[in-house]
Amino acid sequence: MEETKYDIIGDIHGYAGLLTRLLMELGYREKDGCFRQPDRKVIFLGDFIDKGPAIRQTLKIVRPMVDAGSALAVMGNHEYNAVAYHTLDDCGRYFREHSLKNVKQHEATLESFANAEEEWAEYLRWFATLPLFLDFHNLRVVHACWEEQAIRDLGGNNRFDPTLLSLSGIKRDLRQEAVNTLLKGPEIGVPGGLEYDGRKEMRVKWWLNDRPFTYRNVALQVPFELPNHPITQAETKKVCGYAPDAPPVFFGHYGFRKPAEPIAPNVACVDLGVIRLGPLCAYRWDGECQIDHNKFVCIAAREGNTIVKQDYDSSA
Repeated sequence: MEETKYDIIGDIHGYAGLLTRLLMELGYREKDGCFRQPDRKVIFLGDFIDKGPAIRQTLKIVRPMVDAGSALAVMGNHEYNAVAYHTLDDCGRYFREHSLKNVKQHEATLESFANAEEEWAEYLRWFATLPLFLDFHNLRVVHACWEEQAIRDLGGNNRFDPTLLSLSGIKRDLRQEAVNTLLKGPEIGVPGGLEYDGRKEMRVKWWLNDRPFTYRNVALQVPFELPNHPITQAETKKVCGYAPDAPPVFFGHYGFRKPAEPIAPNVACVDLGVIRLGPLCAYRWDGECQIDHNKFVCIAAREGNTIVKQDYDSSA
């Protein structure tokens, strides 16, 4: 039986025009209400919503593809956050606080569905059905971080369970921590009381294997130089590593500010920061064990300093 070939697409964040152009570039054509390719499927890495100019239209592209079997999708942290933002706990509080920060992060999505509340409610129900990761034994896909312990803590289930929702800052059990790891990635404190962009914690290069780990070599996109002394033992546990003989793993989430390329022979991030008008990116996987830098396909949001016109129906 011939192996399925996949086009793995990173975070979209409401840029439906770029998504349409990328799908066309990859050879997908609209038929019977969704984009299809006769011998390939898309895997979407989540984060369809928030930030961009055409969130509703993005979902009108993504979900029909998943429903028709021409695509698969995993949950992103923005879909998880949306479910938590709109779900009340037993005490009548939202699982994701309606703080100024959280409202601002979600406001573009709320505006997109201002006159279509039931349609939005249906998308929220759909988000809750999305898997947390995909493991095909020769290919792995997750939104933010592949950690074997987190996957074990889920007890063999890769589906989101609404009972895993927790109040902001409260971790109720190992399964909740596992969801946070897979969808948001591990973080450690910025040393010396430093912070950036209001953050006191920093994302880390969880895929690293070579020790010792220092603040400088594990930090991911911190905009200043960190001390080169070792991280603590507790922080070291958060750098889970990814074995060089493991199947290739693809993820999004991090919005890398660099060209599309493998991080390691079997590790790649397919999110190049579309929310900052970076390119929308895909990787064309054909069964290979090592990631080929020539198989990334990107659609630019800019031409020099000019923003490329977004072709989408803003009234959709």
